[in-house]
Formats: sequence, C-alpha cells, structure tokens
Amino acid sequence: ALFCRVTKDGGVELVDTLGMKGCNGESSLSLLEEKSSLSAEDLDPAANSRPASWPKYTQHITKYDHAVSRYNADTTGIDCNRSEGKVMILATIHDTHPLPKASKLVWVACK
Repeated sequence: ALFCRVTKDGGVELVDTLGMKGCNGESSLSLLEEKSSLSAEDLDPAANSRPASWPKYTQHITKYDHAVSRYNADTTGIDCNRSEGKVMILATIHDTHPLPKASKLVWVACK
C-alpha cells in the first residue's frame, strides 16, 4: 500500500509498501499518477513475500464468539488495513480470490 499516517508528534509521514521497482514514497506516487495500470514488470519480485492483506482476516472476521470482530480503532492486521484512524490510503494492491461455488446467507441479531 501507499498511505499517509499521522505520527505521534502530529506530523504526517508517507509509507510505501507497494513494492514497485525503483520507487519509494513520492516516486511511487508520481508513477501511479502517470500510469493507468500496473503489470508484473512494475513490481519488485521481493515484494511477493509481503501479503496484500492480513492472512488471518477471514478467520478473524467470521469467528462467532463473544468478541466483536471488527470495530473502529482496531489495531489487528497489516499496518494500512487497520482502522485505528488518522490514515489516508493512496494506493493498494489486493488479493484476488475465486468465486465461491455456493453461498449461504445467515442473519444474526443482537439485543
């Protein structure tokens, strides 16, 4: 991801974890502004070791127990995917998943 976050001292920092070849921070932002799409050649192969999303997110969000799965100020997961606030996402790379063969709708109500 390419994102800005507010630091503890109130400043703003640009964080670049996209993994584009020859880019870092502002140069990534410039490249994204001039390109309409990215290809595998634009990405550093070493970046493949970093997940595009929190690997345990599906298990975490679908776990049915006494705890709330997701909420504001959640500090669980990969840095830019957390919702602790004071973050502006500029660009992300997403995992893709095959469509499920079947689906089921479950309604849960809480009092």
